[in-house]
Amino acid sequence: MEHKAAIGEVFNFGVLHLEWPTALFILVVFSLTMLILNTMLFKPVLRSIEGRQSILDQRSGRLDEISKTLTDFQEEFTAKQHATYEELGKHYQEVHAESALEAAGIIKAAKETAQAAFDKANAEIEEEKNRALIETETLSATLADLIHKKVLG
Repeated sequence: MEHKAAIGEVFNFGVLHLEWPTALFILVVFSLTMLILNTMLFKPVLRSIEGRQSILDQRSGRLDEISKTLTDFQEEFTAKQHATYEELGKHYQEVHAESALEAAGIIKAAKETAQAAFDKANAEIEEEKNRALIETETLSATLADLIHKKVLG
């Protein structure tokens, strides 16, 4: 049995067949659906995404500015820290030199005081030695006289 194609049939697949008015209706409905979705959904979503992207770009720019400012502050801090360390090093050297001079002065004064005490002690010892020698000579002389008187006497 031969099947003749009807006037509106475009494709005939037995149970599934497509006629051109149905195809045209599907095309119109699809086009209208896409137009409505584009107008009511896609464009607002895209505007929202673009708005968020512009906000993100602004914030990213602000973040870059803050990051650059922070880097500048870090460099300035490092430079000031380095300058402070150099100044402290110089001040330390000056104080060290002053304290070394003061220590040398104190040591010199202590040596002079010790030398004076040593000289005074030597003078006292020398004086004591001279007195002891004189006393020894007088005692020797007295003892010699006594011996002389007792033995010869």
